[in-house]
Amino acid sequence: MFYCDPPYINAIQGYTHNYTIEQYKELIATLNDIKGSFVLSGYNNEYVNPQWDKVVFKAVMSASRSKPNINKNREECIWMVDKSHTVRPEIKTLFDSGKFDCFPHISPEEIK
Repeated sequence: MFYCDPPYINAIQGYTHNYTIEQYKELIATLNDIKGSFVLSGYNNEYVNPQWDKVVFKAVMSASRSKPNINKNREECIWMVDKSHTVRPEIKTLFDSGKFDCFPHISPEEIK
């Protein structure tokens, strides 16, 4: 599991080096290609794969170096991709149907 919290694009956060959109696109491409699972945090943007699971939440920039008159309310995102397993389509279809019994020879009382 990788956790990526890069400098947010289109945001001034006091970093000493600029983080370019090209670098961000490279990160997204790398995450798309890795075999491992990952979590990515940032502001919503058009560069993230729309198929990735996303959670959106409200946040307030409390440690901001910005001027007092700037709105510090933000909407942040967490994208999550779990690549720890893959389910064959025929198994998913069977599971979704509800018509299966993995242990037909075991009674429900024995499972408890």
